[in-house]
Amino acid sequence: MEIAHDFTIAAPLPAVWEVLSDPRRAVSALPGASITELNGEDFAAELAIKLGPMNLRYGGRGTMRSDAADHRIVISGNGIEQRGGGTVAATITAALTPAGTAGTAVAVVVDLDLTGKPAQFGRGILTEVVTRLTGIFVKRLEDQIRSGAAPAPSGTRPSGAVATPAPEALDLLGGPAALLRKYAPAIGAFAGGVALTLLATRRRRPAGPESAGRVVVVLASDRLLELLRAVE
Repeated sequence: MEIAHDFTIAAPLPAVWEVLSDPRRAVSALPGASITELNGEDFAAELAIKLGPMNLRYGGRGTMRSDAADHRIVISGNGIEQRGGGTVAATITAALTPAGTAGTAVAVVVDLDLTGKPAQFGRGILTEVVTRLTGIFVKRLEDQIRSGAAPAPSGTRPSGAVATPAPEALDLLGGPAALLRKYAPAIGAFAGGVALTLLATRRRRPAGPESAGRVVVVLASDRLLELLRAVE
């Protein structure tokens, strides 16, 4: 699955590049993520995510390559869910360009492959998750740049194990209540469709309750599939 997302950071390109091209500083702005090991371009990381009722924690390894001339960053990595056996593989490409006199436009393309529990979500929900994650990331990044956090000395990056606190999972779907509010129209339409189908079936087939039940189930199932496709 490929997801594209563009955003603008309220900081000049050199300042944004300085942070984004440093794995430790970039990851520190990503909710639920932490680097546990760093060796040049290679790193090990942990990621904790909450998707509604699902608490997911991944551990994995990746590589970050940056091209200062083109202001382009490519991060590739894969991880394994620590408790569920699911996997995630992703390649993230980010291209930076100036935006106005003091801003930076970032175009991101995420090539994502999921297995396990998160794979049940449709493209629409996953895109929403990426959008919310990006919004939080951008705000934290801007705060970090404004605070003037000192970067690592030029040309050097510490190698080996990195002491970082365990990542705290952030609910990127806003909890069951938020999901219910978002998809209430679809749920209501489905319930209404079932009720109307049941009434129509009773009028047409009053003498066959067993057969009528089968018709209701079939029609309701078809309606549910339509709604699920719409949500995706």
